Amino acid sequence: MENQKMQEPLVYRRILLTVDEDDNTSSERAFRYATTLATL
Repeated sequence: MENQKMQEPLVYRRILLTVDEDDNTSSERAFRYATTLATL
């Protein structure tokens, strides 16, 4: 039973997004990536 649980894919329902005030480009890319994952 435990082996079967380990083989199932993990599903996350929340995305944690960190915004870096000094690096707008990476924050924008992270936001775009997060919204892409949220729509899947």
